[in-house]
Amino acid sequence: MAEVEGVIKKWGNSYGVIIPMDLIEEENLKINDKVKFLMIKDNAAMKSMFGMMKGSKINAQKMKDGLRRELYDD
Repeated sequence: MAEVEGVIKKWGNSYGVIIPMDLIEEENLKINDKVKFLMIKDNAAMKSMFGMMKGSKINAQKMKDGLRRELYDD
């Protein structure tokens, strides 16, 4: 898995994100490969999530493991 920052561009009636060639080669991507994006629009939204479960009786490790499985397992 790789992390890259991109800018949304308009192409005709559609929008797209340019993937840098070094990432294409590193991840061995080909035309028509399916990719998943994890969208984080701004840092403020991410910062607000930290600490929101403070005092919760939910096991943080189990929750983290479940989120990781959702994000990275096919």
